[in-house]
Amino acid sequence: MSEVRPPNRVDLEDAQWGMADATEKRPASPERLAYEAWMRGERTFQIDLVISRDEGFVHPTRGPATRTRRVESDENVIDKIEEQGWRLEHVALAHAQTGSIGHEGYPWFAFHGKHTALYIFRRVEQTPNIVGPGL
Repeated sequence: MSEVRPPNRVDLEDAQWGMADATEKRPASPERLAYEAWMRGERTFQIDLVISRDEGFVHPTRGPATRTRRVESDENVIDKIEEQGWRLEHVALAHAQTGSIGHEGYPWFAFHGKHTALYIFRRVEQTPNIVGPGL
């Protein structure tokens, strides 16, 4: 039987901000997907990555608040993709509202959302030494 542990300070702080937005799961790393697209001979490669999340909170006396948290990444995804033989051609940004939260008895609402970047890469035709992804 597993032991139930009490929530820590960070869990309690995050809980006040309401609905959590589940992180999307990818079948492979972005550089792996770029490498596979190169090996298939594709001329363009596109990938969308969540770069930040908005988290809403409604305080019963102070009203609504929103904070934006960057999605932490320990690597430079663009450099790793360009090492596969691609050149960044275009970036587009989009914001999607993923939910909201209110407070009982008050007309206040705060919203949750995510900022997504769509990166479009074009194949570099003269790439003598393509670096494979770290497998």
